[in-house]
Amino acid sequence: MGRRTYEEAKKYLETDALYPDKRNIVFSSNKELKLEDATVVHDDPVGVVEQLKKNPDTTVWVVGGGTLLRPLIEHQLIDEWYIQIAPVLLGSGIRLFQEGKYDERLKLTDSQRFGEFIELHYIKNQ
Repeated sequence: MGRRTYEEAKKYLETDALYPDKRNIVFSSNKELKLEDATVVHDDPVGVVEQLKKNPDTTVWVVGGGTLLRPLIEHQLIDEWYIQIAPVLLGSGIRLFQEGKYDERLKLTDSQRFGEFIELHYIKNQ
């Protein structure tokens, strides 16, 4: 996940550990950043995800916004999408999907409601 996503998620946790049952990797350009519950990586996300996906027993779960997602989408490294929609309209801010060199077709496989939130589950449309 990206550093900003990590920091936002930590604000709302009731426990100290972020996703304690998962290996957490936080991408950051800040070489000074140290985290107790995550490994901080300064490398290219594409290379890291490609390396993780080489292990067939590993599921890679990416949490983040457009800055982290764009290169992963461009390299077709995301097979499934879980997109949460909140009932908030923002007039400015960072887009979820940044402009880039990609055209991805998805197929909706499921949707769930969590209170006022909706989660959409998509897979790559082969």
